[in-house]
Amino acid sequence: MLKDHSIDYQDLKQGARGLPSWDGLIYPTLLVINEAGVLSRKEIRRRVLRVLEIPEELTTIKYENGSNVLTDRIDWAYWDSTISGLLERPARATYQMTSLGKKLLNQYGIKIDSKVLHSQQKFIEYRQELAERNLENGIKEQNVDEVMVNNDGSESIAELVTAAKNSVATELLARIQQADPSFFETLVVKLLSAMGYQGKNGTAITTKATGDNGIDGIINQDPLGTSTVYIQAKRYQKNSSVTRPEIDAFYGALAGRNASRGVFITTSRFTSGAKDQAEKFSIVLIDGIKLTDLMLKYQVGVQLKASYDLFEVDDDFFE
Repeated sequence: MLKDHSIDYQDLKQGARGLPSWDGLIYPTLLVINEAGVLSRKEIRRRVLRVLEIPEELTTIKYENGSNVLTDRIDWAYWDSTISGLLERPARATYQMTSLGKKLLNQYGIKIDSKVLHSQQKFIEYRQELAERNLENGIKEQNVDEVMVNNDGSESIAELVTAAKNSVATELLARIQQADPSFFETLVVKLLSAMGYQGKNGTAITTKATGDNGIDGIINQDPLGTSTVYIQAKRYQKNSSVTRPEIDAFYGALAGRNASRGVFITTSRFTSGAKDQAEKFSIVLIDGIKLTDLMLKYQVGVQLKASYDLFEVDDDFFE
């Protein structure tokens, strides 16, 4: 058993600072999760460090921003494995192996690396979505060094920040698609409330799972409910789209309440027919990309990791 022996960390693919690279850590990360069944993020880190028996002076190396190099690389290993479909989350902040993960672990063993992960269909779909987001923002797929060389400082930083946000937004959507439908309904109500639709003294609720007649959330913008927004939330996978009949059904639910304001939110996309029908009925549509962009803008489901100030010399000061 894994717990009865250790792995020589020097046998793993090496990165900078005398430590295994993040994809060199995929192998021990999958091993400890596979053995345990289900592990929390904290326990994954602890067990990987235990089996590697890395010298203490190496376990304390930090990046310039203060984060620990080794734990960051372990985190990257299990997160990329999750994006690629080798791991799944049975509960909040916990991970377990999928059948694909077990298959690839047995097939590649210690040689499993980023090339293996990134050739999986789920990761390919993830990259396609990320590329789509970057394209919408005018960002070409290139590495950090290329961005810094090809642009001046302010443009480089702005582009890098946008690319980083797009990456987080893509990860957000993957997390939402793995969550329960009821969680998604709660999420969209919280998002619209954060956007200010609830008003100062209004209310925001999700409806019961049954008997909602096509309405998943209700936001009263004032105490008397004279201005109300009705929400429908559809948590679909990427290969599914919201079609015109679903817009018709939502409009029927709105008409049954004599409502004029509806928002239809999905994790996937809307067909052209759905978009045309929604425009006729004045229904606001929010697809998966717009949803996660709004979550970043209004900081719902995310937290600010760091902020930086960019300076330039004040020429007027020296006049």
